[in-house]
Amino acid sequence: MTVYAATGPRADTAAKPAPAPATGHAWRDRDTLIAAGTTLLGVILWVVGAIMTNPRNANGWGLASVLPWPVWAGLVLTAGGLAWAIHHRLAREQLGVTLGLLIFQMFGLPPLVEGWARTSTAWVHLGFIDQYAVFGESAKNIDARFSWPGFFSWWGMLTDAIGAQRVAQVANWWPLACALLTAALIWRLARALDVSYRGAWYAAALASVLNWIEQDYFSPQSVGFMLSLAVVVLLLAEPQQRRARERVGSLVLVAIFEMAIVVTHQLTPFMLGAQLVVLLIARRKVRAVKGVWTAIVVLAASLLTWFVLGAHEFWSGQALKLLTDNFGDVGASVGVNLTDRIVSVDEGIAVIRKLRIVYFLGTLLLGAIGLLLRLRRTKAGWRLWRADRSFWLPALLIAAPFPAVVQSYGGELFLRVALFAMPVCAVMGGEALDRLSSWKPKLAVVPIAALAVLSCALVLVRGGNDGFAYISGNEVKIVDAAVAATPRNGVLMFARDQGPERPEGVTTIQWASVGGVCGEQVALSDCAGQQNADTVVVTRSMVKWGQLGEGMPADWAQLEITKMVSDGFYRVLTQNSDGIVLVRTNTEATTN
Repeated sequence: MTVYAATGPRADTAAKPAPAPATGHAWRDRDTLIAAGTTLLGVILWVVGAIMTNPRNANGWGLASVLPWPVWAGLVLTAGGLAWAIHHRLAREQLGVTLGLLIFQMFGLPPLVEGWARTSTAWVHLGFIDQYAVFGESAKNIDARFSWPGFFSWWGMLTDAIGAQRVAQVANWWPLACALLTAALIWRLARALDVSYRGAWYAAALASVLNWIEQDYFSPQSVGFMLSLAVVVLLLAEPQQRRARERVGSLVLVAIFEMAIVVTHQLTPFMLGAQLVVLLIARRKVRAVKGVWTAIVVLAASLLTWFVLGAHEFWSGQALKLLTDNFGDVGASVGVNLTDRIVSVDEGIAVIRKLRIVYFLGTLLLGAIGLLLRLRRTKAGWRLWRADRSFWLPALLIAAPFPAVVQSYGGELFLRVALFAMPVCAVMGGEALDRLSSWKPKLAVVPIAALAVLSCALVLVRGGNDGFAYISGNEVKIVDAAVAATPRNGVLMFARDQGPERPEGVTTIQWASVGGVCGEQVALSDCAGQQNADTVVVTRSMVKWGQLGEGMPADWAQLEITKMVSDGFYRVLTQNSDGIVLVRTNTEATTN
């Protein structure tokens, strides 16, 4: 077993002797065998359970309601094996593999057992990508997201090369890839913030089991978040680089990442900008200030240039309204970003949404505990003004995203605040677990129990694991048939904003949903008549959302379909076990 000594300053444990080096072959070491054996058994049980899982039967309690016991047992054993390996400071390779396996069990379960991306917005983005793949240019006056085409245009080129079906599978596995990369970046962030070897692994593990936020689906913001995290890591690590060539290389990467962020997502540059200001304030007396100033100048210049030139359509039309609506009205912002998101008619969904708030508050509590322990180490007591930058830097990084809540843009700023605060909270929580284990070795059971419980809890509360979110291959086929049947400039209507809404041909087809154009209280048949919809799509996931999310009866969609057909305005074009396509009787509808 390879033993790594902690590198962070640890005044309270300095007098304790270092652990004795391991003897014999690593594969014969007891701690290595315990961790590896526990993990292997956990993986085997998890695989057996995954094979037995049928996501179609999920209810308001989400994916957790259909998981057999081997999945839960596998998660507990793998998380326990990881915590054991971290506590005993096993080799980096074993820790990396074990953490990767735990992440796969938590984030790889939905794509493995379901086969298609489950977040409906991911399918909208696949449709936007199709615009670039087919026409090679942005769509004007369609959606504000086209003013930030970095993500869509890049994948549009790849779609043209490898095909739409392969990109759809990339979207399916995208959250897992993001989770793996995020864990690696947070490990490096912890080391840059002077956290010990063991504490850094605890931080990476905590970040994985606490990431319920579901902003890592196939989207521009997921790329923006990872790039912004990479920028912060590069700037924090820059003073540790001795060679000028290394420092210049880091700053070049920072500049490239910042320009990519600016053309990819509209909100991430401002979140990153707040973090850069924090770095400048907290590290004003160290060599990294030059690098931070460079990053701020590049970000500001890129943002201003793109906002004036590339995003002209956005800011000339709707930017002012979006930036000023509810600005400073904290009550309205909290309503849009938080209160409205925890209300549901289904008991399971309501409980899960409240648990997500508890998860967020618990994450902040972990960060606060770690900060208090670090403050104690600075010998400043409660005199915060005397604390050094080792306390102020992580504290300000956690606080940097919070001013965004005064504006209710998109109704998702609460999620973005939680996302950008989570990494440093996890780092501080990892340091707290490390100090706890060092204080009394017997307390190592605490991180073992914490990781085991949180890994299971994440499967329950993670966004996207909702019972209505499962999308089947038959639903994808139904939407494909609907797109093919809709005439040029015709209206294609979805019964609900749920399911594989892939808006291919956004410049030739008018895409609509009942909630978007008529309001959720309007019946599907009435809305289709008001909008003169040429094609109407109803899929299983839309029916499930109406039942679980809106409290409608299980047969609500069937009643609406029967009415539309019996009235003679629509006829059935095609249907399968998970969906149906209706076309207007006076519309010449054909399929390819």
